[in-house]
Amino acid sequence: MFLRKPAPIGLGLTSLHILDEPLIVALPNNHPLAEQAEPIHLLDLEPHDFVLYRRLAGQDLFDNILASCYQAGFSPKIVQEAPRLTSSLNLIAAGIGLSIVPEAIRDFWNKQIVYKALKANNPCIAPIYAVYKENIDNVRLQHILKLLQ
Repeated sequence: MFLRKPAPIGLGLTSLHILDEPLIVALPNNHPLAEQAEPIHLLDLEPHDFVLYRRLAGQDLFDNILASCYQAGFSPKIVQEAPRLTSSLNLIAAGIGLSIVPEAIRDFWNKQIVYKALKANNPCIAPIYAVYKENIDNVRLQHILKLLQ
């Protein structure tokens, strides 16, 4: 299983850090920042309305986005939370607000949403971990873990 945080302690699970996925800005194509050629400074997002993936559905990503904003010196003005990441993209495309999303989302909604790199003092990332049972003697799992390392 792949998660955005390490395995909880005491459940007989272990985790392997796979990668740190960059976070990017998703903007409606008519947003003033959409024309900016260079990466967008995270602090420049402060006055804008945010659409975020609901915390209950994606606690780790939600917390990671908020932490990045707090480290930049602001609390995002969340005007709408969506039950799924793809639902938040629909709201962004409709012009409700902007969002910070994992880079893997970049290929969704190519015409109505513009994706821009983020620039901040601290890296804006969403880690990904492989989480699996400890001490399991499974050849397939060992091969997969070897490939991931």
